[in-house]
Amino acid sequence: MAAGAGLLLTITVRSAAVRVVAEAGRELAVRKGHIEADGAGRWRVESDHSSVEVECPEGTSLAIANTSGRVECRGEFGDVRITTSSGRVEIDRATEVDVRTTSGRVAIEDCTGSCTIRTTSSRVEVGHAGDADVATTSGRITLHEVTRLNAQSVSGSIHVTARASPDLSIRTMSAGVDVTLAPGSTPATDLRSTSGKVRTTCPSGHDGQVDVETGSGSITVRCR
Repeated sequence: MAAGAGLLLTITVRSAAVRVVAEAGRELAVRKGHIEADGAGRWRVESDHSSVEVECPEGTSLAIANTSGRVECRGEFGDVRITTSSGRVEIDRATEVDVRTTSGRVAIEDCTGSCTIRTTSSRVEVGHAGDADVATTSGRITLHEVTRLNAQSVSGSIHVTARASPDLSIRTMSAGVDVTLAPGSTPATDLRSTSGKVRTTCPSGHDGQVDVETGSGSITVRCR
């Protein structure tokens, strides 16, 4: 089935492995599932199989609901929204991302806009994001390149590498926080730990803002 720009694809499954591949020039197709038009450039995929694979054009937006099972999004997408109870979530590239899961690793390579992740006990890793909002109860959070960040964790460590002029707000109850800033950064900082060491090698200034608060973990802020 041919499809044009602005396509919105909704995928609803129960306990299935979902794989979506987006490439330039691809036509919309589904294996082991049923697809139907939902009007105005919207399509719906449903499946009761243990796995489903969808091919779609580059830039397609996705809304995926899965009870449990791995979700893979390979290629370049528009907005991607995923809700699942358990199962690994992997996204190559998207304009915006919203992932809600209970358990299972979340890995996002590139999110050009806002990236929102809510999980209970998952390890989270984000390659590049413009604006990230991440919250987890337990599980390590790693962001390799971000400008703006709001991160919250109860017992998972947080590791951040930020671009120039960062705006970072990080809160954790019982885990360490490690922040690496761009060379020459001079941000305003507010670093507080109840029972852990606080270290910084960056001179204080007005080039961005770094706020970190932890209960029983150490805080390290360094410049590359």
